[in-house]
Amino acid sequence: MSWKLSGLFIDCCSCNLACPCAFGGGEPDRGWCSGSLTSYIQEGSSDGVPLSGRLVIWAVDLPKDFASGNGTARLYIDDTATSEQQRELEAIFKGQRGGPWELVAAAIVSNWLPTRIVPITIRTDSGVEIKAGNVGRVLLAPLVTERGDPVKIINPPGFAPFGIAEIQAAYNGGTGWWDSEMRHWDGASHGWGSVSRFSWGA
Repeated sequence: MSWKLSGLFIDCCSCNLACPCAFGGGEPDRGWCSGSLTSYIQEGSSDGVPLSGRLVIWAVDLPKDFASGNGTARLYIDDTATSEQQRELEAIFKGQRGGPWELVAAAIVSNWLPTRIVPITIRTDSGVEIKAGNVGRVLLAPLVTERGDPVKIINPPGFAPFGIAEIQAAYNGGTGWWDSEMRHWDGASHGWGSVSRFSWGA
């Protein structure tokens, strides 16, 4: 069974700028970390099942930082996905099909909550807005210099497991997660976020 996906990767968390995990680990400023990792699949398939256009959110709650693991996680898959697409996406993003998510899930997640199928929408014009049913929202504003150039981070250690070598930093003011079975959190007015491109497979 082979798979290949490419598209946009949007991450944000409960920390203020800058997230220590992006730079290889460190104590979160709240003492714990909660975050969401959204994969907007623009092209891809798995075992012959087309996956282009699908959205998957990987939400995780950690007692410390990413490097310390022992997290509780849940997948959210957009409700326009067919049952076949849901099956393939769940297997990939839980790390059951190899690739980067196998390493990440094994290192970080101790407890998986049941996957939820929810309406997910994304907007990527002047900033990024993601809505996941009534459980979460991501609002990112790109961080730019005084000249208006995007602030980019090259080879951030925390993104190495994903094979991502460049990210664009962003503020996540207005972001939050309110799943009743996970820790509730709201992003600070200048909280951490980033946007990058991914190409994964196994």
